[in-house]
Amino acid sequence: MHVDAAMKGAHKERQKFAGICALDYKVYTAPFCASKILCVDLITGRTSGIDVTSVSPDNFKFSGLCAWDGKLYAAPSQGSRMLCFDPVDGTIKGIDLSIAGHGFNGVCGAGGKIYVAPSFATKVACYSPSTGEVRGIGMPNNCAGSKYGGICECNGQVYAAPYDAHKMLHYDPQSDRVSAIKICSHASQTAKFSCICSSQGKLYLAPHNADFLVCYDPVARTAQEIDITPIATGSWKFSGICSVHGRLYAAPSNSPQFLCYDPAVGSLSGFNPGVAAQGHFKFNGICALGAILFAAPYDAQMLGMYEPGLCGRENSNESPERKKSGALYDVGARCLQTVSSKSSPQFAI
Repeated sequence: MHVDAAMKGAHKERQKFAGICALDYKVYTAPFCASKILCVDLITGRTSGIDVTSVSPDNFKFSGLCAWDGKLYAAPSQGSRMLCFDPVDGTIKGIDLSIAGHGFNGVCGAGGKIYVAPSFATKVACYSPSTGEVRGIGMPNNCAGSKYGGICECNGQVYAAPYDAHKMLHYDPQSDRVSAIKICSHASQTAKFSCICSSQGKLYLAPHNADFLVCYDPVARTAQEIDITPIATGSWKFSGICSVHGRLYAAPSNSPQFLCYDPAVGSLSGFNPGVAAQGHFKFNGICALGAILFAAPYDAQMLGMYEPGLCGRENSNESPERKKSGALYDVGARCLQTVSSKSSPQFAI
């Protein structure tokens, strides 16, 4: 699918987007070195660009994107102005987070507030959309370097994945208490986890330099390390993780494949990202709408759109067409395009 003329000049060849989310049958990507938010309307198939230079005119703009109460929020990667975009009226504004420092990585909504994970910032930023108040939440003392690699909500609690930090950050909004949780055996490793998501009451952390996916149970307070080296080895493996129908998917950065983990049966598998997403630093961010996965292109030349099927698991109720891992479906489950498992349906950008 070709991009509308509105998207011309919206990106550079490399380091385009870092973060992705879905809202009202549209998919949005957060610009890193791009100058615009990329918006794909899944109902009409049209793409458009939303200029963000009024909030962040330089490169390395945003890292992490979330939708909350009908609006989009993007975490400032090196600066201190969080992006807020209202798709209804088209307004865009910057929110000053300098009280918490400069440099963040990941944003999420929880309990009516927006939380932004510190990378080089000194505190977690907390923004209240209802009052406009911004405050900084102190962190444990074990943090150094690029601290956290993503943030999410689980059962009313807020968690941030340790990137260079030794432990996972846990914030309880009710008690206003912050704690650090040891979740892996290689706590001092740098660039351990790139992102975090919740699924069925548990937390999953995407391995960046770590050789394992971590599953943390907040109720039992136990952590499980799941070896992912059969799928990918080396550094900068995955950037982004999300859940679809209880299965976890991580977007490949340097990994040659997407990662799929099914907690119900303990199976681990992978699938090819397609010819337009080869080489290093492919994607940075992944989200789901229905059973469709979307991956934000970092150095890849396409926005990835995948219907992963069951990743090798059989289901007699599914048609042969539906089982093809390369089949692309819209939100109404109408088959838009079918390709072989060696390629993938993607939007050109």
